[in-house]
Amino acid sequence: MRKAKVPLSDKTPAPRRLKSPDWRYVYVSKLLDEWREPRKEDDSYVRGLFDLMKKIRQAPVDEVEAYKDEHPDVADAMMMFEHGPAYRTDVDTRILAGYSYSEVASVVGHRAEVIEQYVKCFFDVQDNLGNHGYINRWVIEPTLRSAPFSTEAMWKRMAVFGGRKMLEALERCSEHQLQSMFETVFNNLVLSKGIQAANGVTPNARNAVELIGLAKDNINERKKIEALAGPQKEEDGFASQVVSVMLKSFTYGLMTQNSMPADPLRAGTDDAKMLALYGDNPPRFVENQHKGKMDGQ
Repeated sequence: MRKAKVPLSDKTPAPRRLKSPDWRYVYVSKLLDEWREPRKEDDSYVRGLFDLMKKIRQAPVDEVEAYKDEHPDVADAMMMFEHGPAYRTDVDTRILAGYSYSEVASVVGHRAEVIEQYVKCFFDVQDNLGNHGYINRWVIEPTLRSAPFSTEAMWKRMAVFGGRKMLEALERCSEHQLQSMFETVFNNLVLSKGIQAANGVTPNARNAVELIGLAKDNINERKKIEALAGPQKEEDGFASQVVSVMLKSFTYGLMTQNSMPADPLRAGTDDAKMLALYGDNPPRFVENQHKGKMDGQ
């Protein structure tokens, strides 16, 4: 029986799948959970991580430590990953800014081989550094959801949008300058959420809780700055005013979600309706000392 010869030269290759930065770690964890072995086509990074994690899960402690001594690169990479974002932020941000393995190693004090193992197994983003949608979806957004006012969130955003020059400029800043920059970034974040609220984000309890959390975090950051540099002369409570407006807007939406009349704050109606809704505590953010001057122009 003759075998059919199928020409494959003109076939369109399958599109490359987008994977999460830690796809090798997720894949190896699933293999171990299902008691399976790596496939023949799996690369050396998958196999090295699989052998280490299998030892950690199944072998006695002395065997695990002996294996780590024999394979220090993947073992140190695993340790870097397990120590949390505060420990590995220096590596992540510089990879996002396009640093080489040896350059990152000189910054954090590890060998270049350790940085390579860490990136390939836990932060594999190098092939997608030019894809801002991918970086935003897999790197920036998860950080902003879990810790919007963290050092990790600030440095990663600076690395993505400012690149190497921005990181080098930040390294030369004093602690007080960094704290002031933190406050500016946080105020802009809160203000952007205020703009979303003012343009009709659907009000619900979850949004209100998120805003309360933002206000609390912002107050804590203000206390840190004042502890380092004393009272600040900047306009006090700007972010708190924005949050106040948003909370009252969302509260109004929750109270009137069945009838949904126009919110006086958004509609710009007369003072009587404003007084009926907000009482003797109107949002300071909407007060404008130049209102009469602007109306007369």
